Amino acid sequence: DVAKGKKRFYEVSWKNKKGEVIHFEGTTTARLGSNGKFISTRCILRDITLRKRRENELKQSDKKYKTLVETLNEGLVMVDNDDVIQYVNKAFCEMIGHTEKEMVGKRANTMNWVDEDGQKLIQEKLRDRHKGISDAYELSFRNKAGEKLWALVSGAPFYDENGKTAGSFAVNMDITQLKQAELLLRQKNKELNTLIYKLSHDLAAPLSSILGVMNLAEKDVHNEVTRNYLRMIKNSTKILRRILVGFFEISKISQATVRTSLIDFDKTIEEVFKSLKNDLLANGLDLSINIKQKKQFYSDKTLLHLIIQNLTDNALKYKKTDQQHPSGSISVKDADHGVEIKMQDNGIGIPNEIHDKIFDMFFKGSESSRGSGLGLYIVKCAVEKLDGKIAVESKKKTGTTFTCYLPSLAKSN
Repeated sequence: DVAKGKKRFYEVSWKNKKGEVIHFEGTTTARLGSNGKFISTRCILRDITLRKRRENELKQSDKKYKTLVETLNEGLVMVDNDDVIQYVNKAFCEMIGHTEKEMVGKRANTMNWVDEDGQKLIQEKLRDRHKGISDAYELSFRNKAGEKLWALVSGAPFYDENGKTAGSFAVNMDITQLKQAELLLRQKNKELNTLIYKLSHDLAAPLSSILGVMNLAEKDVHNEVTRNYLRMIKNSTKILRRILVGFFEISKISQATVRTSLIDFDKTIEEVFKSLKNDLLANGLDLSINIKQKKQFYSDKTLLHLIIQNLTDNALKYKKTDQQHPSGSISVKDADHGVEIKMQDNGIGIPNEIHDKIFDMFFKGSESSRGSGLGLYIVKCAVEKLDGKIAVESKKKTGTTFTCYLPSLAKSN
């Protein structure tokens, strides 16, 4: 062919003196005489070693990528801008119960994997991908057999050579067992809360009767030793009643639906102080109030009352026994989209090493504590129910400051 005047293109590889392989791209043409007859060939070689190396690296990279994707435990699906499935890996096929052939080339929303709400969520996420947004969300599926699955979906856009969005991919982690365990746990917690609520309610009346009988017995018994025994029984019964009341409140918080209304902090704090009037007088605790909140604030009044009441009660329980002027303050001020509530006291304080334990159920900061160990746990439960946060600053013998942030919630209908 060369002799007939045609060009020939080819690639050839040789080893140089060092034994290294060098790749060439060659072009061979014929040298013809004036009479048009073939004289010789002319070869032009161009070193393409670097290009071949890059091509080989790209092939290796592509091979590793395909191996990684195919051996991935999570299901991977890729769609173009029209929601047409471009690729699914083996794990996704196994998860969803369809073959690759049944899915590739079809619009994802025609596969009937998800219900109407799921379709709306997917369409919303696809719009986000067009905007370059990546995120993760939970989605329920139905596999080919009709079984319900749950997946944690991590989605992101991918781009063409011009940097424009070409589609999106989603990595689907099967969390069905986790969701089933969560459902079972919620059911068990509901049963436990119902039991606690019933026990707390049913035992309250007998305990009140026992305390009433103890009060009557104290009046009729004159032997001091016997009177001391009666007082011990009475005090133990009071502690048990406080624990039951605490459980009752925890159960109510857990099961309650948050009902918001416009909060008047002056009135709410006044109601709390009124309910604790006897304890405040008995302990000589001087509490000041400083309310700087100006913006309207919506929250659940009952839960807010519990928070302030238990924080105040905590200041009462942990005042210094030898203190001449136990005091504290409660302040409220506007914060980002909510309020900041601070409860300060000059009591015995909390050592640094137990700061992370004080909100645990039944934890007492002091061996001599008269409390049930539920007060601050109730505060934490109520704060979390209202989507808030609480923190503590304290050192031993220097008093304590609790700072509680609560967001303003949507007004209940």
